[in-house]
Amino acid sequence: MGGKFSLFFAVFLCTLGLMACKGQLPMQSDNKIKENMSNKLTTSSWTLESVVDGEGGQLISSKTFGDEIPVITFNLEDLKVQGFDGCNTFSGSFSIQRDSQIEIDKRLKSTRMFCEAVPSGAFLKALFHATQYELNANKLVLKSDTQQLMVLVKQL
Repeated sequence: MGGKFSLFFAVFLCTLGLMACKGQLPMQSDNKIKENMSNKLTTSSWTLESVVDGEGGQLISSKTFGDEIPVITFNLEDLKVQGFDGCNTFSGSFSIQRDSQIEIDKRLKSTRMFCEAVPSGAFLKALFHATQYELNANKLVLKSDTQQLMVLVKQL
């Protein structure tokens, strides 16, 4: 009887151990996503190359911003984003999921300077509509479900 009890107890401990490992898998997967993105997004800031104007769908080059080119930095450690939209600085949070999905929290904190000649609104509007990202070499492309919204270049 002692042998059967020892065998039952060993099987019970193994099952309990497997159940404990199963509870850890989603966290490891989420950390793996952060790890993969952090190598690309947190090592540097990203400078705007082009953005789609939300109203007319026109492509706006970074040259339109003059010397005040928008820049954005993603911090994967605390899921914070900060940057400059060509006129104002902003900061807030974002989330990432599997399959290259991204969401910028619409409650960004921002300075509120008036800049008449700079299309800073197009930058933030595109940022808020981004649902997906794509990394190609030194470029980060933010997209909605239907179109490319913004192309950013990694600062070296």
